Amino acid sequence: MEFTTPKSYNNTKVSVGMVVNSKGEIISASMNNQNKTIHLNSEIDEIGWPIPHKIEFILNGLNNKNEKILTKCYGDLIKLSERVDVMAEIPQFVKNIVSGVAGTKPYIYQFSNEFNLEINLPNGEIIKETGLGYNEATFISAIQQQD
Repeated sequence: MEFTTPKSYNNTKVSVGMVVNSKGEIISASMNNQNKTIHLNSEIDEIGWPIPHKIEFILNGLNNKNEKILTKCYGDLIKLSERVDVMAEIPQFVKNIVSGVAGTKPYIYQFSNEFNLEINLPNGEIIKETGLGYNEATFISAIQQQD
């Protein structure tokens, strides 16, 4: 999970990640600003948000022996499962006021696509897997977006 705090908190990036195996055992965990979520090939949609068509997650974590493990998870975002208007239940006039005054128009974009996973273990072994990935991209306020 990666998010950027509002300007009042210096637009600080916060990132948390965890990799587990099929038994639910933690392979790697991290909480630092060296993790990256990269939106690629973004296009502005009719709402005004830069929606990615590819995504890459890079996690720089540690295992239970405090050894570094680099994990990459990436894929094309072909199938948009759902676009959720967070303020859909609010009356339109209130929604317009909030959007105009606070600059917010929160939307959640949910994707379900095939992803590739690469785990670089401390012993040099690289584990590669392909499988179904579910991810969300949430846009709340209009801070500068990067592609």
